[in-house]
Amino acid sequence: MKHPVLTTAMTIGILSVVSPFGEATVRQYAAPIGHSDWVLTQSSPLVCQLEHGIPSYGTAVFTDKAGSGHALHMTLEMLRRPQLSGNARLMSVPPSYKPGMEASLMANVQVYDGFNTMVGEQLSWQILTELEQGNNPTLFYQDGYSRLGDIEVALNSANFRRSLNEFVDCVGGLLPYGYDDVAISVLNYKLNSDELELESLKRLRKVVDYLRHDDAIVRVEIDAFSDSYGGRWLNFELSKKRAAAVKDFMIEQGVKDDLLITAGYGERRHVASNKSPIGRHKNRRVVVRLTRDNSQEPSPMAQKALTPKIAKALTKVEPDTASPQ
Repeated sequence: MKHPVLTTAMTIGILSVVSPFGEATVRQYAAPIGHSDWVLTQSSPLVCQLEHGIPSYGTAVFTDKAGSGHALHMTLEMLRRPQLSGNARLMSVPPSYKPGMEASLMANVQVYDGFNTMVGEQLSWQILTELEQGNNPTLFYQDGYSRLGDIEVALNSANFRRSLNEFVDCVGGLLPYGYDDVAISVLNYKLNSDELELESLKRLRKVVDYLRHDDAIVRVEIDAFSDSYGGRWLNFELSKKRAAAVKDFMIEQGVKDDLLITAGYGERRHVASNKSPIGRHKNRRVVVRLTRDNSQEPSPMAQKALTPKIAKALTKVEPDTASPQ
C-alpha cells in the first residue's frame, strides 16, 4: 500500500512527516543522523540484543535468545507508555536522499494501554531489512496523553549496517537450547551400572555445554535413584555412586565444583512400578536440576557494551514422604 510522499529530515533530530492521521498536532521522535547509534548490548551464545536510542522517547530493542521457545522480537521500550489502546501504522519511510520514493505500509500494530509495544519475529526481520536498505521504519499512533495529539517515532537507519552484521552473526551462533530446555534433565542408566545410556549421555553433554555459557546458574542439583532390583542398601550405595559419577563428569568438562550438589536416594521416590522392566528402567535415573539467578541479567560483559546514550534512553530437595518399595 502506497501513501503520499513521506520523507525524513533527521539532521537536527526531528522527523518531518505528513501524518496519515490528518491535521492533528504531531509529536515526532527520532535520533538525529549524527547521533544515530545502533549498539550490540548483548552478544553471547545465549542472547543477542541490538539497541537504538531515541531521544526523549526511549529505546528500540531487538532481542533473540537461545532455545526452541524463543524467536526474534522488537520492543519499543518507552519512557512514557501509552494511555490508550488502539491500532498503529508501521510505515517504511524513505530518507531525504531518496527523492520521489514513497512511504509504504509495513503492518498494522496493536498498541496497548500501559505497555511497551512489541512485534513478533517476521515483522522484526522486516524492520531490520528496511533499515538495511536505508529506510526508516516509523510508527504512527495515538498515546492518549493529548486528545488531538499523534505520535510518530522513527528508527533512523544511519550507522546501522555494521551493527546489523554483528547482530546477525550473533543470532547465527545462538545455542539451539536455552535454560528452559535444560533446566530439568532426567538421565537413565544401564542395569546395575553407573554408566549412562547413550541418549542420556548426549543430554548431559548438552547441559554441560549450556553451563559453560550461563554465569547466572547458581546451583546444580544431582539426585540419583535406583530400581528395587537387588538389596536396598546396595541400591542406595549405587545411587550415590551414580550421582558422584555425573558430578565427576561435569567437573572434568569444566563445571565449577562449588555449583554441584549430589544426593543418592536408592529405591525411594520411584516414578513407576518396579514390577516390570519398563518401570524399573524409568526408576534407574539421575535428575539434574539447574537453578538460575535471573537478577544477574544482563551479564557484566553485556553491561560494558552500553553506551551513555543508550543508557540514558533507558532512563533444595523436599523430605521424602513415599514409602520405599
